[in-house]
Amino acid sequence: GGEPSLTRSGEYQTASNIEAGNITYLHELWFKQSIKQFDIIIGLQDICEELIFSEHADIYLNSSFGTPPTIAENIPSPIFPLTALGLQVHYNIRDKFFIKMAAFDGVPDDFSINKYNTSWKLSKKDGFLSLFELSYANESENNSGTYKLGAYYHNKYTITEKEEGVIISENHPQNYGVYAVIDQTLYKKNESQELSMFTQLAISPKNINENWLYAGIGFNYRGLFKNRSEDILGLALAYAEIDSEVGSEALIELTYKSQLNDNFFIQPNIQYFINPSGTESKLKNPLLFFVRLGLEF
Repeated sequence: GGEPSLTRSGEYQTASNIEAGNITYLHELWFKQSIKQFDIIIGLQDICEELIFSEHADIYLNSSFGTPPTIAENIPSPIFPLTALGLQVHYNIRDKFFIKMAAFDGVPDDFSINKYNTSWKLSKKDGFLSLFELSYANESENNSGTYKLGAYYHNKYTITEKEEGVIISENHPQNYGVYAVIDQTLYKKNESQELSMFTQLAISPKNINENWLYAGIGFNYRGLFKNRSEDILGLALAYAEIDSEVGSEALIELTYKSQLNDNFFIQPNIQYFINPSGTESKLKNPLLFFVRLGLEF
């Protein structure tokens, strides 16, 4: 329920992707309909469930490996913990190529006015957020990979400051950017061992955005130890270029997800930040330790 990144370590790229304060609310509620090669999703949604995400980056705890800060920090975005109403249309081209288009409410309502995220309304003054993503899936047995290229556009707001809630400005009402994601299997030995990697790149206009460039890369090894074929060891790096006064922030994350049985896992995690840039104060480089327990079903 706490916010250690905000109150203690001060990094720009939030160390824990479930840090959100002490809140209880409805996160997603949507309906999906498939019609031949089309999928239509409508309702309360988190964009990184279907768009932007990297499958191999999903193991990491830092928030940047989910939704790049060029999106999460620069525009009001329907991501954890603030989701929004949206419509997505996916088109499957010959099983390997996918086109995804989406439009969302331009400003997710803050918990101060929508405590449980159950009161939804669309307002013209909030504008809209639209996204377009083209992806290709290579389903090779030993070298499978997924390659994504996307773009986003917000017609109303650019975030200039984020503290307790979302503070927005109309000084630069239109904002946009592009991103690319690659997931690639590098080596596979039967079903017991696998080496994979991911890369992320996101760019937005430098003159109107606090974070205009983000890049991430990581390597995962599954089955490092004998009889532990579901365990994953991961090492990843992320870099965020922030405005000229702040400079840049980089992080290194080392994690090990140990699958205790079909449902439970334990995951120790270490993160080291270079030039933490989430506050106005100049802070020392923090070294953070986590242990996450999980239930999957």
